[in-house]
Amino acid sequence: MQGFQETSVLSPASEAIATTFEKFLQLAGGLNTNPNPNPQEGSRAQEVLYVSDSLKDTLPLMSLKFSTKILYYFKYLLALHQPVATRRITDALYLLCLQPTVDVSPEALGDLLCSLATSPLSVATEALKSLIHTCVDGSLIKQGVDQIMASGSVRKSAPTIIEKLCATVESLLDYRFAAVWDMSFQVVAAMFDKLGEFSSCFLKGTLKSLEGIQKLPDDDFLYRKQNIVGARLSFFNESLLENIKVLKLKSTRNLDWLVYSLWSLLPSFCNYPVDTAESFNDLEKELCRSLREESDFRGVICSSLQILVQQNKRIMGAENEPSGKVSISQQRAVSLYTPEVAARNLDVLRSSVREILSTLSRVFMKSTKDDGGSLQRTIGEFAYIADKSVVSKLYKSTMQKLVKVTQEAGKINNSSNETSPSLTRAKLYDLAVALLPGFGTTEVDHLFDAVEPALRDTESLIQKKAYKILSTILEHDDSFIARKFEELLKLMFEVMHSCHFSAKRHRLDCLYFLIAHVSKSNKKTRNRAYEIIVEIGHACVDEDKGGNKENLYNFFNMVAGGLAGESPHMISAAVKGMARLTYEFNDLLSNAFDVLPSTFLLLRRKNREINKVRIF
Repeated sequence: MQGFQETSVLSPASEAIATTFEKFLQLAGGLNTNPNPNPQEGSRAQEVLYVSDSLKDTLPLMSLKFSTKILYYFKYLLALHQPVATRRITDALYLLCLQPTVDVSPEALGDLLCSLATSPLSVATEALKSLIHTCVDGSLIKQGVDQIMASGSVRKSAPTIIEKLCATVESLLDYRFAAVWDMSFQVVAAMFDKLGEFSSCFLKGTLKSLEGIQKLPDDDFLYRKQNIVGARLSFFNESLLENIKVLKLKSTRNLDWLVYSLWSLLPSFCNYPVDTAESFNDLEKELCRSLREESDFRGVICSSLQILVQQNKRIMGAENEPSGKVSISQQRAVSLYTPEVAARNLDVLRSSVREILSTLSRVFMKSTKDDGGSLQRTIGEFAYIADKSVVSKLYKSTMQKLVKVTQEAGKINNSSNETSPSLTRAKLYDLAVALLPGFGTTEVDHLFDAVEPALRDTESLIQKKAYKILSTILEHDDSFIARKFEELLKLMFEVMHSCHFSAKRHRLDCLYFLIAHVSKSNKKTRNRAYEIIVEIGHACVDEDKGGNKENLYNFFNMVAGGLAGESPHMISAAVKGMARLTYEFNDLLSNAFDVLPSTFLLLRRKNREINKVRIF
């Protein structure tokens, strides 16, 4: 067929294909909609499927007259509601629409898409979404817009193809399809994505249907939230927040769920909004007020603020792109976020940092819990984009309070109630480390100096918090490890025997990050680190200091845990550390044999850094 293009042979060849397809259809039971063929017809039906498969390649190459004939035959097949036939038809249409130069009847194609939309949605949803994105092109949309503009208020002409298709999509929101609205919404969203700014011309009825669904007594807003991207913060501020205020005035339990549901839309409105620079300042005051006064909504507000900062950081290259499939609507919204737009957005967010950080800090200190660490994470995100002077001022204020509370804690021996100095002290430590993303070298070193004595604290809560803060510093600031490496190794050795049981996990985290740093260091630093590892091993079995073989086994297992590290450097360092310990302590031979299979598997990787261990 490819060779017949623009020749006199194309028409008779196309006719032969169409005639053959029609013949097989008739042999399989005729062009009827009987879904229960007899056995003889069933055997012929398989032949129809084979021919349908071949049409995927030949249909785009056929002449207009006979390709149109095939499309009408497809319509008859769709009426059978057979998934195997529907799949072949959608595959053929998908490939047909991918060819921009193919001459195809718009009427036949539109009619076929409308028929497909009335097929069982469980079969047709993905097919419809794909076909909308490939078959509905600019010319179809322009034809519909021109017809609407020319008709004015009095419509005399028949609906265009795109109008018929939009009417069919609108019908998917009918109450008879309520059980499968989850699939209907996907098709509707695909049509909105494709029409873009012209959606208001063709989907007015669909919007009214969605308004009706909005009013239903349904507490599940998932379908509405998941398709919101590239919206306007001003709409949430001016419309939804006003609705929330009205609902709160009525103050009935039956409406509480609706208030929360409206607030739960905020993260979606913060998903690449188009007016951050223009509208965020108007929204800021209400967000800060709600953070202070309405604890039920703090998680939603914090996640929304995090999304705003993270997405703009991502555009500026300060954060990695998320993995996974991105929707068409998300692609369109992201395309509007140029580095210039993201920079303006961050400037506006930065102008609100002082008030937001102040509010978050006060709320965090007064709250009895921080579910999921949402307040701390939000503080960290805004500290990252804040001016260093703002972060430094808040950090100094926090540390002054910490010094005062620490002095008070030494006079009071009571950590059981929520207002005790020890609990307040622990919270101040958490607040200080939450600001870490906005720290300079001076603040990082100062925080370490403040944490160091707490590693020896006799109170388990404070010691655990100190180790957690140190592990956070080590995880996020490799330059700090480089500056303080010898001091850190010495410190880990000195405080080993005073480590409380509840702090052991965070202590192991600290050792893990130190070992990870060793794997990237020079030879002299690595050798010194391995010497420290051996010294720690000897301390583990020092009976005069309460040591025993069990401590040594646990330490070896901790080092072996580096085999599960993500980087080849980490794996290499763990193998070398185990080798040094096994060479020094014969009691570890059985433990070493236990990890040999895993070690050998890792050594089979074709990685230079790991394979260097063989020479070790």
